[in-house]
Amino acid sequence: MAAQSKTYTTLPKGSTILVTGANGSEHGYKVRGTTRSVEKNKWLVETFEKKYGKDVFELVEVKDMQVPGAFDKAVDGCAAVIHVATVITFDPDPESVIPPTLAGTNEILKAAAKTPSVTRVVYTSSTGALQTTTESPLTVTQSTWNDEAIHLVQDPATFATLPDANKSMVTYCASKTLAEKACFEFVEKEKPGFILNTVAPNMNTGPTIHPTQPASSSGGIKAAFLGNEKAFALMSSMGPMNYIDVRDTGRLHLAAAIFSDVQGERIWGVAGDYNFNDIVREFAKKDAKWKGKETEDEKRDLTVYDRSRSVELLRRLGREGFISLEESIADNLSDESSVEANFY
Repeated sequence: MAAQSKTYTTLPKGSTILVTGANGSEHGYKVRGTTRSVEKNKWLVETFEKKYGKDVFELVEVKDMQVPGAFDKAVDGCAAVIHVATVITFDPDPESVIPPTLAGTNEILKAAAKTPSVTRVVYTSSTGALQTTTESPLTVTQSTWNDEAIHLVQDPATFATLPDANKSMVTYCASKTLAEKACFEFVEKEKPGFILNTVAPNMNTGPTIHPTQPASSSGGIKAAFLGNEKAFALMSSMGPMNYIDVRDTGRLHLAAAIFSDVQGERIWGVAGDYNFNDIVREFAKKDAKWKGKETEDEKRDLTVYDRSRSVELLRRLGREGFISLEESIADNLSDESSVEANFY
């Protein structure tokens, strides 16, 4: 396993990294997470204290990320900021999703800009900021944006003609596209003292951090395996996509925060493509009742990503490439891994 390169590291070990949306630390950095309720998420502190010891993880309450100055206290003293928090209600109404997403992004950028200790900001984007559909071939570059989604939400008449299920996805994609663009526009206009990078992951698979963790894509996969009809219906309706193990997502965020040569980049969090049948086949390895449950639809996502930069960054952090779909789902279905997941 490759060792982390000290040559590229820009943040000293022991530095505090703010994660809006709370995660963990295994690479020698302290993590400060934000949450809307410290009381409801005490389990996070307990989980990380058990795994990494005391004083490595702390929670700061941010009840509403749209409020001016919402992140000022949380950012104070941090060396880097990773902005994961976003509106993921999948509400089809653009007005319920886009304004709060943009307001929260603007507040974290302003807080970081006026905090001298912050040298890096990493924004969690999405491959939804690149495109809405996966039915036609697309070669992704640093200048690829999902302008289609933006145009749709800005054209009420056309947006109204979309099926309800499509409205939710288009709204989410537009919010991520507009927010990521806003990050780069802020840096260009305000010239803050920090370096900005973004990470655009697709469907996150792999273990959950704790059995009581709120709903997530990883949690949805396990719920589907265990027979949750709603989770199964959602999973089967998604069509061909790309995946990334949540642990690799965390590593790419860390790389964007600490490596000195990563500057102004959009990093693709895409390990490979998959469809519904791939998931079913992995389920069948764990439980025979899933055998023969595949559908006739074997479509694949034809999007072309250059993953070489992501693989290089993972290698610096000790991983020889992305975690495979087989390993990711196996760990997701393992009770032990769902508790002992490694993140940042």
